[in-house]
Amino acid sequence: MAAKTIRMMIICLLLSVALLLSSCGTGAGTSKLVNYYTGSDGIIIDVLNADSFDEIYENTSFGISMLLENKGAYDVVDEEQGYLMLSYDPFYISASIPEGQQRFSLSKNGSSILVSDIRLRGKSRYYPSGEDAFVSLPNFIIKPVLGQRSKPDTNIFITFCYPYNTFLATPICIDMNVFRENMRKQVCTQKDLSFSSQGAPMAVSSIEVDNQPINDEYVRPVFLINIRNVGRGSVLSPAQTPADLERVCTASDPRREDYNTVAIDAFLSEKLKLDCKPAIIRLYNEEGVTRCSVRDEDLGAVVVQHQNYEAQLTINISYVYQESVSENIEIKRFEYYGGSSTPNDDCESYEIKINGVCISRCQFCAEHPSDSSCQPAGSKYTIAFDKSFDCQCSSTKCNELYSDGLCAPSGNYCPGISYCCSPPCKSTEVRSDYDGNCYPKCSKCSSITKPCICGSQVSITDKTPITNGYCCTLSGESRFSSSDECNTACKQEI
Repeated sequence: MAAKTIRMMIICLLLSVALLLSSCGTGAGTSKLVNYYTGSDGIIIDVLNADSFDEIYENTSFGISMLLENKGAYDVVDEEQGYLMLSYDPFYISASIPEGQQRFSLSKNGSSILVSDIRLRGKSRYYPSGEDAFVSLPNFIIKPVLGQRSKPDTNIFITFCYPYNTFLATPICIDMNVFRENMRKQVCTQKDLSFSSQGAPMAVSSIEVDNQPINDEYVRPVFLINIRNVGRGSVLSPAQTPADLERVCTASDPRREDYNTVAIDAFLSEKLKLDCKPAIIRLYNEEGVTRCSVRDEDLGAVVVQHQNYEAQLTINISYVYQESVSENIEIKRFEYYGGSSTPNDDCESYEIKINGVCISRCQFCAEHPSDSSCQPAGSKYTIAFDKSFDCQCSSTKCNELYSDGLCAPSGNYCPGISYCCSPPCKSTEVRSDYDGNCYPKCSKCSSITKPCICGSQVSITDKTPITNGYCCTLSGESRFSSSDECNTACKQEI
C-alpha cells in the first residue's frame, strides 16, 4: 500500500511539473517572437563630440569620436567589412595615424584617413539592438591660419561604406484559377502586396502579381518587384570580391556602374529560383523594378492539382551602401590684425570656469557626477562619473571602457588627445571613495607598508586609504596601533 501511494505521489508530481512547463509557453508571460526585419537603417554614424567643433584654436590638436551602430538586420562579418573615411582640407588641417593602428591609412596628399576592417552584427535574437563600435581618431591638428580672416571655418566629411543585404519572405498566392472557371472555393486569390521596410536601407516597396496562363495545364507565376532606397545614404554597386569592395568604397578606380546599382535574387517555396530580368537593377530617382517569373522547365513544379495555394516568395537584394555626415569647424585665431598672440581669458573648449578658475570638464564631472551637463550629448551609454575619472586614457583605452560607462568618448572633456576615463582596478585592488584611486587590499592582519584599503570589492569596511598601523579585515576594523591589538581583534596568530 505504501509503495502504491509513493508511486501515485510521484505520478502526481511529474504531472504537476509537466503542467508547469507547458504553461511556460502560454499565458501573460509568453515571450513573443520579435521581427527584426523592420526599419530603414543600416549602419549609421554618430559623431559623439560634434559640440566641441564650434571653436578650436589654430595650432592646437583635437580628436573625433564616432559610434557606428548596425541598426539593420544584416551582419557585416567574416569576409565582408566596412570602410570609414574622413576627408578634410589639408590647408587648414593635418592628421597622423595613431601608433600601432594597422587598419588606419593616410592618403598620399594628406587629405583623408581611411579606417578598414570594421565588422558589425545586425539585429537578431543575440543582438536585439545590433552591434556597435567606437572609433576614435585623436591626431588632428589645426594649422596656423594664413591671411587676415578672424574666424575661418572648414569642414570634415565622414563617410562609412559597407556591403549590405535586404531580405524579404512573404506568403504569396499561386492562383491557378485565373479565368475563374473552377467554381470550387479556393484557399486564396492573387493580389498585389505593399511593404514599407525590411530592416535595411533598401526595401521592397511593392509586389505586383500576375499569374499568366500558358495553356490548359500550366500557369506561369510572374511577380513585378518594385524596390526603393528608403535610407539616408547612397547606393553603390554590389561587390563580388573583397578587392572589388575596397575599390568601390575607396573610389580608387571609379566607374559609372559603381553607383545606384543592386543585385536581386528571388525564390518561390525557398528552392525554386525565379528568372529575374533584370537581375542587376539600376536605380532612377532612388527606385527600381524587375520582373521575376518561373522558368519553363519549372512550370510543372508549381502546379498542385490545379488548385490555388500559398507559397513563400523570398527576395534577396545585395548592394553596397554609403552613409555620410559632415561637421563644420570654426577656427579661432590667436593673432590677426596685430592682435594678441595668446588666447583671451576665456576657458578652452574642454574647460569650465568655476569661481573664476578654468578646470577641465573631466575634473568638474568627477567632482559633480550628477550634473546634467556631464553626460555626452547623444551618447549611447550612460557615463558613471565619480572621483576616479581623470584625463588619463588613450583613444584605444577609451574604446574599451566606453560600453561599460567608464570613459567619456568626447574631446570636450580633456586637453589634447587624452580622454576622461576611469580604468577599472586590478583584481588585487579596491577603489577608494575618498579619492577615487585604486589601492591594494589590506591583508587579514598585517603591518601596513604602503597605502591600502581594508576590505574587498564587494564589501569594503573602510574606503579611506590606510597609510600606517595595522589592519584586520576579519573584524571589519582597519586601524590598530600594534600587532597585538590587531592579533586579538582577528583572533588569529600573525
